[in-house]
Amino acid sequence: MQIIVRRSPICYSLVKKNGTKFDDENLTLDYLADPNLFLKNTYVTGNLFADLCASWDHPNLMNRRFVSNLIPRLYRCEAKYIHLTNQDLSFKELQFLIKHGGVIDFRSRRCKIVDENDEHINLENYMKYLPKVEWLEVWPTYVNENTGHALAELKFSSKIEFISFEPIYGFPFDAKEFTKFCDAIRGESLVVIMEFDDNYFNEDFVESFKEIMRNYQNNTDNTIIDISLDDDGDDDVSDDDDDDYYVSDDD
Repeated sequence: MQIIVRRSPICYSLVKKNGTKFDDENLTLDYLADPNLFLKNTYVTGNLFADLCASWDHPNLMNRRFVSNLIPRLYRCEAKYIHLTNQDLSFKELQFLIKHGGVIDFRSRRCKIVDENDEHINLENYMKYLPKVEWLEVWPTYVNENTGHALAELKFSSKIEFISFEPIYGFPFDAKEFTKFCDAIRGESLVVIMEFDDNYFNEDFVESFKEIMRNYQNNTDNTIIDISLDDDGDDDVSDDDDDDYYVSDDD
């Protein structure tokens, strides 16, 4: 994991990976390193990367509480690039990392993030803390009947170029409202990847959602929309005659 540190002390880059070293304001912690030995009342400013909290050679050493255990050693986090993989966090802990509102690149992969009632956090509750995000990956993603409307009402100060929500769990939501969200956050180009879990969403809903997003894609420039139900095949909604953007078929 990499953190970035300064004199309060400040850490500009904090990275969790193989090997521990401190170089200027960049701290790299080994998979099994104790953050209590290296961090105290630390201010993280640039990057917080917990992409690999386990050794590929020793997956049983995975530490899903690494970031959770790290947070009490920090007094402030204003990291603009946050990558979390295989981490268990409370939503309050996540808020500590992102509430400054300046995150540009947020990636949460295979993390379990829950509230005080052990309930998963719906997508719109992430997004209200990410007004400047430009790259967004949330795996998995939780939604409810109001998610489309809630996203459409949020205000953003930056434009998003890439979104990946997969898999998506929860309840069907309004696709037309979701296109309003896409309008609000899109810049010169936009890629949206969404994979719905078939335990929560039926084929009729996904096909309807896909058709609405296909129409949105066809009426906007430089847009790729890929909607699927689980991962059973190539379900992108790109037109074959799109000269500039396409999703290629797997060989």
